[in-house]
Order: sequence, then C-alpha cells, then structure tokens
Amino acid sequence: MSLGEPSHIRRPGMLVNTCAIGGHESMSRRIPSSQAFTLLEMLVVIGVIFILAGMLLPSLSGARRQAKATGCLNNVRQLTTASMTYADEDASRSFSAKQESEDQNLNWLLPYAASTRVFVSPSTKNIIRTNTGLAPRTLEPGLVDLFTMAPGHSGPGMSYQGFGFAGVGVDVEEIIPVLNGTRTLNGIRKSMNNVGTYVHFHDTFGLRGTVPGPANIWIVLDNTLPGLWYYPDRFDLHGAAGSHVGFCDGHVEWVNQGDFVRSYETSQDEGRTGVELTW
Repeated sequence: MSLGEPSHIRRPGMLVNTCAIGGHESMSRRIPSSQAFTLLEMLVVIGVIFILAGMLLPSLSGARRQAKATGCLNNVRQLTTASMTYADEDASRSFSAKQESEDQNLNWLLPYAASTRVFVSPSTKNIIRTNTGLAPRTLEPGLVDLFTMAPGHSGPGMSYQGFGFAGVGVDVEEIIPVLNGTRTLNGIRKSMNNVGTYVHFHDTFGLRGTVPGPANIWIVLDNTLPGLWYYPDRFDLHGAAGSHVGFCDGHVEWVNQGDFVRSYETSQDEGRTGVELTW
C-alpha cells in the first residue's frame, strides 16, 4: 500500500488481517489474484502436454528401432571383418571353417571377434552362454550356443549365420579338408582363391556365365531361419523389410526383401527363382 492511499482499498493478492471483535485471535486470508490459473486453463495445459507426448513417443520408438538396426549392422560388419581375417590366416584362404553347408557352427570365428556379444543382435533377447560341448554335425568342441542359430528372438543361440559355401547342382567340384580327412563338395567353399573367378552356372535372372565377384558373394547374414528359410519375413530380426548382408570384399549392406532372392542367387548359384529354395 502506498503512502497516503486509503486503508480500506485492497489490492488483488494482498494478505489482509481480519480481527474478531473482543480481541480474539486474528487470521490472514489471501484475496484471489486475477492472474491465477483457472481450472479450465490447467486442463488446457495438461491436454497440450498429452498431445505433445503423443507426437514424441512414435519418434522415440523409431529412434530406438534405428539404434538397434545400427547395432545389428555393426555386428554383421565385425563378423565379416573377422571372416576376412580368418581367411588371411587359413592355409586354404577360406572365409569359413564350415565343413558342410548345413554346418552352422561359428566357434571358429570367436578368436577373431571382440566378444560373444557380436553374435547376438540388439534387436533380440538371444544370449550366448558359457556352456561348452561338441558340435552335433562335426563333433568339434566349442560353445554350445555358437553351434546353431537361435530359434527365435529370445533364448540361447546366434542371431547371425555364415555363408561358407556356394553352388547347388553346378558343374564345379572341390575337395576340402574336414575334421577326419577330406570330402568332395559340389560347388565351392568360398575363399580368397575362388570368389574372384567363380563363374555362375544357373541361368536364373540371366546370370549364367557371369562372374559375380567378391562384392556380390555373401559371407554373413542376419538370422532368417525362424520363418521362411533364407527370406525376410515377419519372424526375422527386421521383419519382412530385409536383412543386413556381409560380402566377401568386406563391405556390408542392407538388402531389401524385393531384391533379396536375386542377391541370394547371385551369391549362392542354386537356381533359385522365388521364395522357395531349390534344395
């Protein structure tokens, strides 16, 4: 209250003492301010907050998915680099120690990988335990969870698969070393010695007689086994959109579902024309 202002004038928001007659205890009350929030204004603010949250949540969810996809891409890149390092040291210069096409064991890559986490996609809840045993097909020792692919997005097993062989029903044979001697293989076990000169046999997509070269021949792939084998579908790491692929020249790329079969056939030379496999 300013000097000389009548004492009976009350300003909004002022604390005013009110004394009871007879000397009873005085009490203070606040005169409501015209600038205070009303209930309606509070409800409007809360509504705006909810609208903004609804707009931001999809973006945050998309960012999380993208982060997981990037982590998966990095894993494929590390496994591809590990395969190339293995080939540099292998006597046959092979990109893989697999002894047959159905052999999924990747324990041979473990010394070249940063850790077992590289074998698990951040898009899954797969795990690699410390349990050891013998590979079911070759009886080689190693971590049991690196013997086979995970059956789904959770539980023990690998999230990635190696592509060590090419050729089904082709006119090329190769003798490869295995645990107890050698075996004759229809096609090739991919190595630095043969991926640069391999000539495509099947005429699918007009590929007969072409030389795909290391930049078009696969060595590592996201797990595509839970649903349709070797084809992106809703059960796979990234759904039906596609898969990350590592190639024999060391580069890694995303292959869309629409380009998947042609890219697979270019690499694998199996006469595949559609979703169904030829073997």
